[in-house]
Amino acid sequence: MKNLRFVSGLFLGLIFGVFLSFIITCKSGPTSQAQQVPNSSTFIESLNNFPGSVYKLTIDNIQYIAVSNGTNGGIAIIKHK
Repeated sequence: MKNLRFVSGLFLGLIFGVFLSFIITCKSGPTSQAQQVPNSSTFIESLNNFPGSVYKLTIDNIQYIAVSNGTNGGIAIIKHK
């Protein structure tokens, strides 16, 4: 009688384990990733009375602002938040 309970418990445990692993893999399917934005650069013209150039850069889904001083040739690149 003890063997019968052991075998039935083992069988039910295996079925429950397979069922549980199936539910977990179905729930944790492909996660939604952030939309990939192509690399680009845009010249910003709407700044008043600024002698340099300002560009908005998108590289590897990260946005940067690049500022170039027109007179001295200095460049600053800042990560946009």
